[in-house]
Amino acid sequence: MKEIKGLILCSGGYSSSIISKRLNELGEEYNLKFDEGGFGKDNILELANKYDLILFAPHLSMHFDDFEDALEDKKVPLIQIQSKEYASSNVEILFERILRILGL
Repeated sequence: MKEIKGLILCSGGYSSSIISKRLNELGEEYNLKFDEGGFGKDNILELANKYDLILFAPHLSMHFDDFEDALEDKKVPLIQIQSKEYASSNVEILFERILRILGL
């Protein structure tokens, strides 16, 4: 099974590292691998070529449309994480949504 790579965009990377760790645990059987970090609009096009999906932390929601516009020509899904999904105890909700979007 091909590895599916996801990126969690965050302003600093700390909270997303917690989410990433849990998503990686849940994703093992599906060969899903998540990275995290704070990235800007400048390098989003380059990053889009390296990932199969990009998750957008809720505290960056005011920039979501800008990133969505920048990725318009790419085939990479950009997923806005809801606040309730971002809470570490609710990562399973986010994971189920990712599986649905990927058709797994």
